[in-house]
Formats: sequence, structure tokens, C-alpha cells
Amino acid sequence: MTELPSAVANWLYNVIQPQYTNKQFTYTHVYQFLQVYLNKGFKIRTSVYTSGNTGHSNLLINLFGSIEVGQNLNVPVTIWIPLNYPYHASGHSSDDIGVPIVYITPDNSKNWFIKPGNNVDTQGKFYHPYLSSWFREYNNQPSQYNLLRLVSTLHTSFLKDVPIFHQEPLRYMSPVHTGPDNHKIPEKPAKIPINSLPVPLSHNSLEEPNASRQNTGPSLPPIPLKYQSPLPLPNERNAADAQRDREIRVPIENEKRNTHQSNLLSQERNYRVNPDKTIQPHRYQTRPQEINTVDLMDNDDISVTQSVTNQTYHEALEVLSRNINENLVETSKDNINSLLPDVNTNSKKIDALYQQLSHHNQQACANGENLENHISYLTNQVSSLASLNNELIQLDGLNSQQRNTVSINSKSNFELDNLVVPDLALVNQLYDVASEIKATKDSISLISGNFQSESEIINDSRMDVCVKAVRGLGRELFWLEVMKREIAVNSMGLSS
Repeated sequence: MTELPSAVANWLYNVIQPQYTNKQFTYTHVYQFLQVYLNKGFKIRTSVYTSGNTGHSNLLINLFGSIEVGQNLNVPVTIWIPLNYPYHASGHSSDDIGVPIVYITPDNSKNWFIKPGNNVDTQGKFYHPYLSSWFREYNNQPSQYNLLRLVSTLHTSFLKDVPIFHQEPLRYMSPVHTGPDNHKIPEKPAKIPINSLPVPLSHNSLEEPNASRQNTGPSLPPIPLKYQSPLPLPNERNAADAQRDREIRVPIENEKRNTHQSNLLSQERNYRVNPDKTIQPHRYQTRPQEINTVDLMDNDDISVTQSVTNQTYHEALEVLSRNINENLVETSKDNINSLLPDVNTNSKKIDALYQQLSHHNQQACANGENLENHISYLTNQVSSLASLNNELIQLDGLNSQQRNTVSINSKSNFELDNLVVPDLALVNQLYDVASEIKATKDSISLISGNFQSESEIINDSRMDVCVKAVRGLGRELFWLEVMKREIAVNSMGLSS
């Protein structure tokens, strides 16, 4: 065994003192446990334990570490020390009678899991006849029930049946086909090259099918231009709209200009025929030009379709193909499979932080209750001191008014002359003699077994020694009584 550091021993003592019932036993057992297992990887802390039977939560000492059961196998365990450790007769449940609580705590992140058995349930709680007989046999054999023997029992049980097992993570394997080659999974299609994209049909190419149909039946109406090529993309549609507006606006302006020129020529011709008539200037009222919006879906004009150039069409399809291929690649930054590990890690951190904050919140609530109890206690003490101070002030006023009496409260007082002051040497000697007489009588009563229900000391083996001691005490008691009578009666004149 090795000595514990003073910091650990002081911490353990300070933790046990406020709450634990059997402080000395708890401190001794935990101290001995740490002397053996602290260097073997076990650690100690305080943590909140919630009882599965009562639902109550308490801040308990927690011992956690691993017990070696093989060359490469360690079983992690957690031992909770209840507040009534190691024994409490008035406990109402298994968590209140002082028996330590043991759990198997494998690391699930490393693919270690609990294997339920005869001594371990699915939650990892450890059961054993040693723990079952703890409460029943502790008073008869207290040395057999402690933390060191508990760990030895755990080691023996784990050697017989290891309560944990390791499971490799599941790996998704691609299915293997044993049938003919025509049942294989098709491969992902390759990226479509730009040169193989369809080109919009021209007006001349649409007339040939119609001509061939006239030979076999009635003529069919021509295919509208809006269905002869794919619909333009949004960016291309805006460009097509602007180009179409320019193409529509130019013929309208040319037509207005030609109409205006023809009107001027007709007026000049009329003036030559009838010069008497004055030419009235034509008044034009300027009106805002109305732009007729034409829907591409309903326009069959060949110029609108030709306004969308093949170069813009190919560029848009290339951008669209690139975006689709990036979204299909699994190594994309925005893929959910790449973000899932970070999400799981952050979720575990949040859960751990929540548990830590809950623990601190419970400690803060407990500290708040303790502070309120201390405040109420101090308030009562202050009020009692104030009342005593007022009473002393009243007694001081009464004693200052009386010269021959002393008041000890508001109802009782006594005369100063009745106070006896032992200022003589004979008085002190008389007190010493009286005390020695009392001590000698008590010694004789102790030997005979009559002193405060103590068992008698005298027996067959010590008969001679006790008789000699009583004879000497009796002789000394006689001379003390003579001295007492001489001082009290003859010298001081006191009555016997």
C-alpha cells in the first residue's frame, strides 16, 4: 500500500463530513481502497446518482476504473458509495441500507457493449450473493464486507463470465451477383458532351415531313415553331424578349414613318391642284408608345426562335450539366454524408454539456437551501442574543439601585452577606480533605462493583490484590476522616 497525497485525503475528508452517516467507516474504507487501486487506474469523484427505486437524487462518492480479467481485456466498472455506507438499519429500500452500488460501464464509442448474464442486467447493474448478504451479515462479520473484498468478488465473477463483448461496426457490402451478365447493375451514365446536343430545327427541315405526309393521306397542319426546339432557359428568355421587342418595334416605326411621308406627298399634290386652299398643318398628338408583349409560347414567328443563338444555348446546357454532376458526386462539400459525422459529434457535446449544467444546477439548488437554513439559524441566534442583552440591561439597572442584594433575574435575589468567600488556609485544606475522602470512597465502590453500575473488579484470580488494596484505602479513609473532624469542628468551630 502507498500513502495517499494529502490533497486527496483532505478532499475525501471534506466530502464525507457534511452528508455521510458513518463518517469514520466510510473514510477508512475509501482510504484503504485508494491506497491499493489509485495506482492501478481507479479514480474518485463526486457525481449525482438518481435511485431507480425511489427516484431521489443525491451527490455521492463515485469510484470508477477498470478491472483486468485477461491479458488484453479490462472491464470498466463504477462503484457508488451511498450516504448510509456501510450499514444502516432503518433503510427503506436497497439504496438506503448502505450497500455499495456497482455498474458495468463499457465504452460504446469503441464498440464495447454489455453482455447480460446471471450477475449483470441489461442496464449494466451488477448483482451478486456477496452484495445480497452485505446488509444481513455486516453486524456479525464487519471485516468481511468492505470495498477491497468487493473488488475481489468482482474480479472472480468476471473471470467466470465476462460481462462485456466487442462488436465490429456494420459495413455495407455491395451485392454479388452469380447469375448471367445481363443482371449486373448498370453503371452510372457518362457526362453528355456538348457536341452531341440537339440543334434547333430550321424552317426548311420541318417542311420535308409534311411533304411526305401528303402522299399517304390528308395534309396535317405544320408543327408550331415553339415546339420545334427546347424551351429557352430563364436567362435566355430575357435576352429573347429583348431581341423580340427590338425586332417588333422597328417595323412599327418604319410603317409610321412611311405613312407620315405619304400624307405629306398627298397634301402637296392637293395644293398644286387647288392653290387657294391653305394647307392646315397636321397636328400630331404625342402618345406614349405602347409595347405589345408577346409570349414566346404563343408566338410562331421564326425570328423569335432564331434570336436565341446556338452559342448561348450550348453554354446554358453546359452549366446545367456541370451543376447536376457536382450534386451527384458524393465528395461534394454540401453532401449530407460528409456533414453527418460533425452533426453527431456536436450532438454528443451538447448532451455532455447539458448533463454537466444540470449537475451544477442541482448543486446550486442544494447550496441555496443550505444558505437559507444558515440564514434562518443565524436570525434566531441574533434574536435570542438581543433578548438576553435586554434582560442584562434590566438586571444591571436593578443591581445599581440595590446595595445589599444581588438580583440574578427579575424575580429572585439574595443578600451579599450570605456569600462565603474561602479566604483562609484551613478552608482550602478542608476542601482538599473532603475531595480525597470522596475519591477514596469511590475507589472502594469501584472494586466492589457498586460504582455507577460498573462490573466488579474483584474475582478469584485477583482476590489477594483487591483485599490488600481495599485494606489500604480503608486505613487512608480513616485518617482523612480524623483530619476532617479536627479542622472543621475543633479549629473552625463548624458543626459535624
